[in-house]
Amino acid sequence: MKEVLDFIQMYQYEILGVLALLLVILLIVIIKKKKSNIIVPDNEVIEDIYGTDDDNEYEENYDVIEEEESFTEDNNEETEVYEEKQEETDVKETPEKTKTIEDVKPKKQKNRQKRKLPSLLPQISNESFKDFKGLKILIAEDNAINQKVLSGMLDKSGIEVVFANDGVEAINILTNQKDFDLVLMDAHMPNLDGIDATVKIREKEEFDDLPIIALSGDVAKDDIKHMLASGMDYTLAKPVKMDELYKAFYIYSEDKNQQYDDIDTLDTELGLSLAGDEKFYKEIVKEFYDNYSDSYEKIVAYLKGKNFQGADKLLLDVSGICASIGAKELNENAINLKLSIKAKDLEGTKFNLKNYKNSLQKLKEKIKNYLSI
Repeated sequence: MKEVLDFIQMYQYEILGVLALLLVILLIVIIKKKKSNIIVPDNEVIEDIYGTDDDNEYEENYDVIEEEESFTEDNNEETEVYEEKQEETDVKETPEKTKTIEDVKPKKQKNRQKRKLPSLLPQISNESFKDFKGLKILIAEDNAINQKVLSGMLDKSGIEVVFANDGVEAINILTNQKDFDLVLMDAHMPNLDGIDATVKIREKEEFDDLPIIALSGDVAKDDIKHMLASGMDYTLAKPVKMDELYKAFYIYSEDKNQQYDDIDTLDTELGLSLAGDEKFYKEIVKEFYDNYSDSYEKIVAYLKGKNFQGADKLLLDVSGICASIGAKELNENAINLKLSIKAKDLEGTKFNLKNYKNSLQKLKEKIKNYLSI
């Protein structure tokens, strides 16, 4: 016991300090416990944070939002019902639409070009369209004046022309007559325009190789792209120019060109009128036959030897004599060949050389019949 008392006496201040600390801790715990048991009314908290007026305004706004959402939901339900009814009505009342380029994915663009256009062509006139004698073409054009203009260009050309006044009529004509070589299609027509008509024509394999050339006043890139996507092959701007029409015919027609009448091969009446005497005329014709029947071979030899001056002189002689005896076809071809050689136009020279050969052969046959040789 004495030892305990001695220990307390020795460390009395330390022990009192520890007891004081424990007392403080105990008091803190008691105070916190009392605070946690205090209850604050909800209304007081709302008033402290928001205030009564603000809270009422918030509740009013929320009511409005609820009303708008309710109206929207009801409206959506009515719209869905209306759309369902409208779809049913459309199915019952709307007739089958003509398929358009937007509805039908067009076939891969096919190259229907028959021939490459020479870089050099003679000056085009109404007479030039005789190069396409024997062609049968369909022109779908609703404007009567435009029909007359095109008809005037092709008058006396030997081309068979059939007119259609709209896309529906064009399709009916093609269905009943399948021997057309070419179609000129106005892009904008009543009943069925040219673009939609072309889409329907391209759906049939029997017309897969039929060239269709668009006629349109719309020449913007997007318009041309739209026409080509429908299955059209080429576009001609309105008003149609004679030389552009000739080019289109040449590119998209078979080699039926240069099929002139016999009178163009050898117009004996013209030759006699120029010679003034039948005996003299026959002598000139015979001289041409004897001296220029092999002119094609000579021209080819000149060209191979790059003797362009020799070819030019020979063609000058041929064209001059042909003009004197009434050989219109060979005269024109000789002039065209001469011009293409002078311009160093390889494609044009090939084209005109072939025409020269064909027209020379026809003239030789005509002379043989005329002179009975």
